[in-house]
Amino acid sequence: MPQFTYQAKDQAGRSIEGELDAPSLTVAQEMLREKNLIVIFLQEQGTRRIGFNWKRLTERVKTKDVVVFSRQLAVLISATVPIVRALRILAKQTESPVLRRVITDVANEVDGGARLSSSLHRHSHIFDDFFVYMIRAGETTGQLDDVLTYLADQKEKDYALVSRMISALIYPAFIVVVLVGIFIFMMIYVLPKLLDVVASSGAQLPWATRALITVSTAFQQYWWVLLSFVVILIVVYTVLRSRPQGQYFLDRGLLHIPVIGNIFRKIYLARMSRSMANLLAAGVPVNRSIEIISDIVGNATYKQILLQVRKDVEAGHSLSSALGKSKYIPPMMTQMMNVGEETGRLDQILTKVADFYTGEVNSLTGALVSLIEPVIIILLGAGILVLVLGILMPIYAITAQF
Repeated sequence: MPQFTYQAKDQAGRSIEGELDAPSLTVAQEMLREKNLIVIFLQEQGTRRIGFNWKRLTERVKTKDVVVFSRQLAVLISATVPIVRALRILAKQTESPVLRRVITDVANEVDGGARLSSSLHRHSHIFDDFFVYMIRAGETTGQLDDVLTYLADQKEKDYALVSRMISALIYPAFIVVVLVGIFIFMMIYVLPKLLDVVASSGAQLPWATRALITVSTAFQQYWWVLLSFVVILIVVYTVLRSRPQGQYFLDRGLLHIPVIGNIFRKIYLARMSRSMANLLAAGVPVNRSIEIISDIVGNATYKQILLQVRKDVEAGHSLSSALGKSKYIPPMMTQMMNVGEETGRLDQILTKVADFYTGEVNSLTGALVSLIEPVIIILLGAGILVLVLGILMPIYAITAQF
């Protein structure tokens, strides 16, 4: 029988560590919960985190599929369909093969006596801690259908927020890729023939023509160096992303990119505020809420900030004062949170903060699209001007001699 290592806290807040034997992770969670312990860490001995990362890479499920699953399960439960039967119905009709297998797994465990939240927690690469804790709150209050509908709405809002940013960048990225492709094609196959004619005339070449000859020669003779440089950049980026310090470095750099960095900051702030509001409203303790949010915020810099905030809160500081120590948290947000703490309406205040930053993201995204289009036109015009000056001017000078 597998053996599990766990860290937990009892009702008095004391930390407890130990080992236990259980047939599965779900059963181990239930055994600890029956002892009135709050599970902080639970892992089967001999397992490695790399397995989890591989699973996250190979078993991807679209956010849209999770939204549809949540909404349909809410409808079935509200119609008093037994939860195991509802899960089996959804397993048959879901389009994603990965999600179909996961739902079938969850249905079998729930049919065996496990709680829905515990079964979902086993598939944390699809259902994050926020999702699981909200489900657990719905099970406790008997409002599971309302919680599922709410989760579907929140997933849609979060997905729409990021999608809006990505959609704003797709068109400019496409234009840039096409332009780079055309530029490389001309440098390798078109310009060398034209520039050879110009250079063989013996006339004094203008700076634009000399620059084009240099660039074209570099692409023809040293293309392997340029290709190697691109491959090295991809490898370095992949290695950095796989290491905590490298991911922190990249995520921190993202926040400092002009215009785009500001938009992503507000996306993370909106996600933090909305998730915190929802968890607090569901009765999850503040320190545990902060820990959950740190895993789902999507940026290593903000994760580190939140983990430090959790330590400060457990040391007796207020949430607003702990967040106020970071330069990545705007003063307006901490001031509003301070008001929420004083009035006992922190979850409602955080919802308003989330709505505010969501509106800011929408405004900034629209402004970014308006800014990028003229910039691309200017760059395109500048490139065409260099080509015209580099080719037509010497040709005109040659013809003028006859």
